Amino acid sequence: MLTTCLTFGGKLFDSNKNRVKKSSLKKIWDTTSKNSINDTYNLLKECGYIYETEEGYIMINEDLVIKGAIENFEELRKQDHSFTYTRVFIDNLREMYLNTEPKQRKQLANLFKILPYINFKYNVLCTNPTEINKKELDLLDWADLAKLCGYDKSQVARFKKDLMNLKIFGYDVIGEFNRSSGMTIIVNPKVHYGGDDTNDVRYLYDLFDMEPKK
Repeated sequence: MLTTCLTFGGKLFDSNKNRVKKSSLKKIWDTTSKNSINDTYNLLKECGYIYETEEGYIMINEDLVIKGAIENFEELRKQDHSFTYTRVFIDNLREMYLNTEPKQRKQLANLFKILPYINFKYNVLCTNPTEINKKELDLLDWADLAKLCGYDKSQVARFKKDLMNLKIFGYDVIGEFNRSSGMTIIVNPKVHYGGDDTNDVRYLYDLFDMEPKK
């Protein structure tokens, strides 16, 4: 949510075009929990993602995210075969956050953690997200995902329940597809899809009981 307030040079401005301070976070994060604000703020500072100026303005580390043109971007894009970057779409991110029930927003952290493992073509969770041959997909199970998100073996069932219950815009985010050869964990393409051809995931719209995007 802080990145949606980002402008050039790492500076942050709220919806009223005021520089962002710690006191601004209550409105930006849409929460009244002081503990939640303090814990998140302190963690972001500890990780080096944000810092404060002498005047108390919050800045985002430009090594993490920047706004504006990137020098030699097309060349960098060609070299980055592992897709280690992404673009942030301000309106989409804000809508996703604000259209998630407050009590479920902590699950968005888990969703963001597993985004790098969503296959670009088929929207299934796997260790090789750029693989286009279905037979070569190395699928992840719930224990794998829980471990990626920092949970231990005893918490897998709870992790699965919480993530399966997550809804954005009123839609289920995660689903399971079971067959004789095993179980596949899938992501609702209405919420996230990295490909450019919805025909590849048309069956998912049927599973999630939705119409595909036009």
